[in-house]
Amino acid sequence: TYTIEELATTGWFFDNVSGGTGNPDSPIQQVTVLAGDNKTLTYQNTQGVQITVVKDAIGPNASETDFDFTVDGTTIDNEFTLTGSDSITLSSSAQDEYVRPGSYTVEELATRGWILTEVNGDGFVVVDPRSAIQELNLEAGNSVTLTYTNTQIVLNPALGFRYDPIYPVGIGLGALEYGTSIRASDTNDAGNTEITGSSSFDTFSP
Repeated sequence: TYTIEELATTGWFFDNVSGGTGNPDSPIQQVTVLAGDNKTLTYQNTQGVQITVVKDAIGPNASETDFDFTVDGTTIDNEFTLTGSDSITLSSSAQDEYVRPGSYTVEELATRGWILTEVNGDGFVVVDPRSAIQELNLEAGNSVTLTYTNTQIVLNPALGFRYDPIYPVGIGLGALEYGTSIRASDTNDAGNTEITGSSSFDTFSP
């Protein structure tokens, strides 16, 4: 009786083995041979793929901001966080920094104060560089890199104005209605949504 074991090999996944007496899903097999016996064990392996996600953040708070991602696919269903200029190579439970060939979806979640500028691919053709969701169909041995670039938004203070027309002699204040309409969501203190004589609008919604 002999015990045969295939040891882990970086970048390769064990699939199954045939010809042994043990569980075909186990790399450890036992074989009992009698005098003159000839037995063959066949080990099946699949080369893994690598998916690297790079975060490129443009702005003064890049190194302090967390950008959240999700990834769903054949081998993994996971969440991870990157800061500016950070990167990660996705890992499966069976192989560090390798996942099995198949379909994967990588998504960057929205981060307050930042906009997604573009997504670039290395070893992968990005169909829509403005989409935070990227779908990958990878074959054995593929190695791809996705670079998500975000730009920090510069927030401006709320703006306002006051409309004070100068009336000709003989016409009283408020006698003229200019009726310049603005957005219904913006009203003055009196609840008006039109600019009339001496109307004041101090703040406006984004």
